[in-house]
Amino acid sequence: MEFEELICILQPVILVLLAIGYIIQKIINSKSMEKEIDDTTVLLLYVLSFFIPLAGFIVGAIYASKDEKHYKHVGKNCLIFSVINIVLTLVMVVLLLA
Repeated sequence: MEFEELICILQPVILVLLAIGYIIQKIINSKSMEKEIDDTTVLLLYVLSFFIPLAGFIVGAIYASKDEKHYKHVGKNCLIFSVINIVLTLVMVVLLLA
């Protein structure tokens, strides 16, 4: 694979990750989150954590370090979904190479 092909493949991925990072930053900095995170946002964070483990680790670490019990719960679950994705990926790779 040539360098130009690699750049063409990675460019959309990088743009999506930047957009997701921007959304996460807006969610974290919003004043409406002083109480609890609504169910839709929690669900989206879990899906994001599963499909993009790096983002899940970042969000999970941020929320797990907060003092509120609700945030700690969401943060732990984000970390769990990220780890599940990594384990499933490793299992699939081992099965494909076996």
